Amino acid sequence: HSTAGRGQLSNEPKKRLFLHDYKVHRKPNTDTLDETPPVTSYLLESLLMSLEKYLLELAGMKSKTSRIALNRIFDYVIRNSNNIAPLAVLSSVTMAYPEEVGAAMLPLFSVKEFYNWDLDRALHEHSSLAPFDDRIPFAQKERWKSNQLPHRKKYQRGLLDFIVDYQFNIKVLNRDLFKIFDMLKSQSQSINDIAWKKNLLEMDVRNHTLGEYDAKLGGFPVFPKYNEEIDGFIKDNQDEYLRYQETSKYAGLLLNAWKNNELISLEEWIECYEYYTKKDNNTALLGTVILDRPVTLAYLGLQIFSEQISKKQKEWCVKQLCNTIVDIIQDTYHYGGISAKYNITEKEIALSSFHLLIPNVNNEEDVNEIVLAIIYTLIAPLADYELDKIILYIRETFSNHYPTLAKRVWLVLIKLAEYRKTHPYTHYAKESDIQNEDDFIHRTILDKGLRLDLSKVSFDQCDRFVLYRTLVLTPIRFDDTDYYGFITHLLPMLIGDLESTDISLQRLIRGCYKSLIDIERYLASSLLVSDLKYSIPIFKSLIESALKHKTPIRYGRGELLEFVKNILDFYVIKLRDNGVLGIQEKIYEEQIANFWSLWNVFYDLIPEDGTCPLIETLMLDIRFLCYDGKDTPDVNDWKVLQNQQEFYKKLLLGKGKFHINSAITVFSTIGNEAFMPDGISWIVEVLESNPELCECLSITQADRMIKRIFYQHISIIKSNKKLIEDYLWILNKMVELGSSNAYFIRENVITFKKAC
Repeated sequence: HSTAGRGQLSNEPKKRLFLHDYKVHRKPNTDTLDETPPVTSYLLESLLMSLEKYLLELAGMKSKTSRIALNRIFDYVIRNSNNIAPLAVLSSVTMAYPEEVGAAMLPLFSVKEFYNWDLDRALHEHSSLAPFDDRIPFAQKERWKSNQLPHRKKYQRGLLDFIVDYQFNIKVLNRDLFKIFDMLKSQSQSINDIAWKKNLLEMDVRNHTLGEYDAKLGGFPVFPKYNEEIDGFIKDNQDEYLRYQETSKYAGLLLNAWKNNELISLEEWIECYEYYTKKDNNTALLGTVILDRPVTLAYLGLQIFSEQISKKQKEWCVKQLCNTIVDIIQDTYHYGGISAKYNITEKEIALSSFHLLIPNVNNEEDVNEIVLAIIYTLIAPLADYELDKIILYIRETFSNHYPTLAKRVWLVLIKLAEYRKTHPYTHYAKESDIQNEDDFIHRTILDKGLRLDLSKVSFDQCDRFVLYRTLVLTPIRFDDTDYYGFITHLLPMLIGDLESTDISLQRLIRGCYKSLIDIERYLASSLLVSDLKYSIPIFKSLIESALKHKTPIRYGRGELLEFVKNILDFYVIKLRDNGVLGIQEKIYEEQIANFWSLWNVFYDLIPEDGTCPLIETLMLDIRFLCYDGKDTPDVNDWKVLQNQQEFYKKLLLGKGKFHINSAITVFSTIGNEAFMPDGISWIVEVLESNPELCECLSITQADRMIKRIFYQHISIIKSNKKLIEDYLWILNKMVELGSSNAYFIRENVITFKKAC
């Protein structure tokens, strides 16, 4: 939080703003305070998040050098920071890696106020989402990922809980901590802050005592022993504390049921229902909206107990879900912050409940209102990671339950794309323009004659971004010919956009790179699960368009070759992931068979000379297939390659011979079991015919390949004269290129050859 006003430098060096200073929270471009929630500069947030990420990675190295660097940074930040924001970063790193930080963390525990500030952070950071960011679409996802770090969830009260855990489990700095506690206790004698004195007593494990053996716990409980002053304070606030405990109990029960970790019985559901219906008529305990889970209760009621609960209970469930959905949509469009009316952690649950609402409403008008809510949700400026989940839910879950209603939503979006072409939507639209669009959506939903008219679907007549969203909403199993017709109609239009050399159009397309990523993943999923009669034409269209496109891949998104390559990469990786996830064997075998059918089509389309930028993909040299996210080679053999030796041999000796690096990458990782040791002779045949390619044996993958061959296939090689000669040929070439590994392996192989 800066020390100067917006747009000018401060001439008053003593005038500083600190966290919780009201002056920090002015609206941009204004000089007055208002009622909107506090905001922080995205630039400052980005800097703090970057600092935290760097320090977490540094601490994660766990080396002597990293500890020295970490301690120096801690010391520098603590000495030079003029506000608590950077210190909050240090607090986070301390909780994640206490043993790496060591004594450098001690100053953080010596200030009373810091415990309260960190408690506030711990309670609110999981809901600290920037409501809208149209310039950095991935910002929300990065913040969400940061909020999921394990140490953020481990200590619910921040430093207050961490410091107790440290004293019991790590203990290294306990004596230093006791000195700090004694100092803080001495300072607290002169102030009348019972809550702080209670926290101090609870933090100090010297005040903890051992209780009686608890059979349920399977051990002895440890708890703080309070003095008379604090005992009196606790008794005075006992009712509030018990209410808070009760809320926590029901929240935990519902959360476990939602995550399927534990089943919930009808009796337990009714107990929770009675608790929340009582709260509906009373002022809730301050802060318990963070814990309350009425939406989860309503969802579970309609999903699990729909046939067992009463009509009144069903109506309560429907009301809870509908009201929360409306609140979410309103909050999203207001950009002003998060509503206090609902628990933000239940947002995803509410927006995935539409299929439960339909059978529990009374008439067609109510159904139309639900359809309207779905459409508003789909066009709302939600965070990317939220929208991804909603689209997947509508496309797979809702459309499976209610295909006719899902089709209506889909058709309304196409009509909306047409409307927005002549009535462009902006975030600062007039009230009358917003009302006109609302009226149009209402009329279209009620239109009984709503049909797909492909003659009106073009980028000249429709808003391309709404069409992009409609495309990824299309069910990927093409039982409805309208869906398949829409895809085959829209795909050439999209390809035409990507082929265009018009600078303004290219800028426009690159501005929606997230939409392109969504389309890439969508098309990859459709290739994976759809029937070959649908997938082959789409697949051929993509490959042929890429082969015709002669412009090389440039940095950035929006390039046709990159678009097609990403689809192919996603397709292969999704197939691999399905095997790892262990989907039904029959379905997976069918997906493998379809994959090789498409890959043979791919092979046939590639020119005989192999001059194609997609040849490496055809040879399965795909980064996240052969390597993990940290670029560590995947040495697990890929089942999909079994019984495909003839295909790969034909590919390597023919169209792929000038890309032997890709084959070596595959042989050294996922294809070792499937293609070795026979692949040794394929490599030799290519290199003997093209000696200029022998340089490929100097790459790291070649070293890894010869090692795996030796350790996994030497028993077969030493009994086959042709294989042992070819293996030695490769080793000799690698020794000439300076490989020490090849030299040592060669000595062993020569011994085997002599034995033969």
